[in-house]
Amino acid sequence: MKSLPVGNYLMLISAVWLGGLLRYAPALSFQADHLRYFLYYNICPRCDLSNANLSYLDLRGADLRQANLRGANLSYSDLSYSDLREADLREAITVGTIFVQIKR
Repeated sequence: MKSLPVGNYLMLISAVWLGGLLRYAPALSFQADHLRYFLYYNICPRCDLSNANLSYLDLRGADLRQANLRGANLSYSDLSYSDLREADLREAITVGTIFVQIKR
């Protein structure tokens, strides 16, 4: 049996180690163009903003009907008077989020 050069062993170990790290990295699954559009217009019905960081933002009056906000970070944001009808908020982080007179 032929032995592998040391460089190949190091490459194999690095690939296994990096693969293990990537397994636990948070998934960035939101659509970047949806996020830009929403942050500019405050309107984005049926958008995919899953796992997006929307913390500490003034989002009053936002139109997020049927938006995918699953896993999004909404911490300390103001969503007062927003339309969240049929929005997916499962696993969203809502610590300190203001939900005053939202449409749900």
